[in-house]
Amino acid sequence: MKLTTLMLTLLAGLLLGWFAHKHWGAATSKQAVSEYPALMPAHENRQSSTRDDLSVISQGNTVPALPQRDTLAAAVERYEISQTRADSAGMQQARHAVLLYAQQQIKAGDYVAVAQWLQRFLQASYRDVDARLLLADVFYRQQDYHDAIAQLYEAKAYAFRPEMLTRITRRIRNVVDEQARKYSEDQNSAALLQLFQNVTQLEPDYAAYFIELAIVQLALEDRDAAQRSLSLVMNDPDVGEQARAILATLQQAAIAVADPDQLTLATEVAGVPLIRSGHHFLVDVNPADAASLRLLIDTGASMTILTREALQQRGLRYQETGRSQLFSTANGQVRAPIYILESLSVGDWYVGQLEVGVLDLGAQAGIDGLLGMNFLSQFRFFIDQNETMLRLSLN
Repeated sequence: MKLTTLMLTLLAGLLLGWFAHKHWGAATSKQAVSEYPALMPAHENRQSSTRDDLSVISQGNTVPALPQRDTLAAAVERYEISQTRADSAGMQQARHAVLLYAQQQIKAGDYVAVAQWLQRFLQASYRDVDARLLLADVFYRQQDYHDAIAQLYEAKAYAFRPEMLTRITRRIRNVVDEQARKYSEDQNSAALLQLFQNVTQLEPDYAAYFIELAIVQLALEDRDAAQRSLSLVMNDPDVGEQARAILATLQQAAIAVADPDQLTLATEVAGVPLIRSGHHFLVDVNPADAASLRLLIDTGASMTILTREALQQRGLRYQETGRSQLFSTANGQVRAPIYILESLSVGDWYVGQLEVGVLDLGAQAGIDGLLGMNFLSQFRFFIDQNETMLRLSLN
C-alpha cells in the first residue's frame, strides 16, 4: 500500500508540475522536461494575444458611408426590416452597419448593449461568422470565457474559408489556454474539469484536449475516468505516445498492490467506422427493430434530427410528445415536432427513449438526419480522423 501511495503521489506531483508549467508559466529546466517526456504539453503554450486577435473582424468588409445618427440598435432593426422585404442590398448595407457600430461600442466598453443587439441580429442571421466573432469578443472582455468559447465554435461551424478557419482555431486555443491558466491560478480543479469536458465535446477530433482532461481527472484522483480519456487517444499520432506513457505509469502503480491476473490493462477503444463527407463525418446508427439510418455527426446540434422521410419509411418505433421546438436551418428558424424513439444505438453504444426533432434538412442530401449531443453527450467520444473511426467510452 505504501509503495502504491508513493507511486501515485509521484505521478500526481509530475502531472501537477506539468500543469503548473503550462498554465502558470513556471520555469522548468531542460533536464527536468527531458526526464519526464510523457508529461510535456500536448500542444505548445501560446502566450495570449487573444484580446487583439478577437477584436478584428474578417478582412475585406468595406463599410459604406452611413448617417451619423445611426446606432447599433437601429442597424439591427434596419436589417430585420430589409430581411422581411427580401431587400438584399438593404440587408447588406445594414449588416455592414451592425458590424461597424458593434465594433465602436465594444471599444467604448458598452458590452451589455452590444451583446443584446448582436444576439438579436444573430437570430435573423445566425450564420454570420463576423457577428459571432464580435459577440465572442464581448464575452471574452467580460471574462465570460464559457460563452466566448461557445460562440467561437459556432463561428467555426459556419466558416468555410481556410484562412478564417485557421484564425478561429487559433482564437479557440488562446481562450481555452487563458481560461485554464486562470482556473489553475485559483486552484479551481472542478472548473478545469468542466472546461476540458466541454471542449472535448465541442471539438472531439482534437486529441490534445483529451490529454489535458485526463491530467485534471488524475489531479482529482479519478483514475478510472483518466484511463478512459487516455484510452480514446492512445494511438493518436500527435499525443498517443504521451497517453501511453501516462497509462503505463498508472498501470505500474496498480500492479504494486493488485493481483496481476485481475489487473485491467488499458487498450485502444474499439471504434465505429465513419464515412468522411467533406469536412464532416457520417455514421450508421440502428433504431430498435428498424432499418439502419445514416446520420451526420453534428456536435453543434443539441438534439438528434431525423427527416420525416426516414421516420415514415424505415419502420421506426416512436411516440409523439405533442411538443415542438424551433430549429435553425439554412432557410432560417423552423418549428418542428419532437418525437421519442424507443432506442438508438451506434455500434455497441445504446440510448433509450431518445428525443428527436423531425424536419426537412434541405441541402443535406443523402442522409437521414443529424446525430446530436443528446445522444453523444451520454458518452465520452473521440473522432479519430486518422483511422476514420468514432471511439466511445463511458463518461
